[in-house]
Amino acid sequence: AKIAAIGVYVPRYRIAAAEINAAWGRSGGKGQKAVASQDEDALTMGIRAAQSCLQHANIEKKSVGAIYFASVSSGYSEYALASQAASVLGLDHGVSAADFGLTTRGVTSALMAAVDAIGAGRVRHALVIASDRL
Repeated sequence: AKIAAIGVYVPRYRIAAAEINAAWGRSGGKGQKAVASQDEDALTMGIRAAQSCLQHANIEKKSVGAIYFASVSSGYSEYALASQAASVLGLDHGVSAADFGLTTRGVTSALMAAVDAIGAGRVRHALVIASDRL
C-alpha cells in the first residue's frame, strides 16, 4: 500500500504568539498560530482536508472502500464521525467506516487499519482523516 495523496486544511484566522504569552502573564513571542473559527470543529476541518486530498488524488470516490477518522478532540464520544464524513464526501453507502480516538496513537492505528485493509485486498483505496481542534 502507498499514500496516493495528502490533503491539508489550516484555519484562516491567526493569533499572535505575543497575545498568547500575554494571556499567561509572559512577555514576548514570535510568529502566530492558526485558530479555528467558532463553527469549525475536528469533523468540519477534517472534511475540508479530505476534500482537498480526494481532489488531488485523482481517485474515483467509488473506489474508496474504507474511511477512518482519528481525533483526540472531536468533542463527540458517541457519534460516528467517519460515517458522517463519508456521507458529506459522497462516498458509497457500503464504505467501511471506523473512528479512532481518545488517544494520541489514534492516527497511527487508523493508518495501520488502512494498510491492513488494502493489503488484505478488502478495499482498493482507504481514506484516513486525522483532525483535531486544540
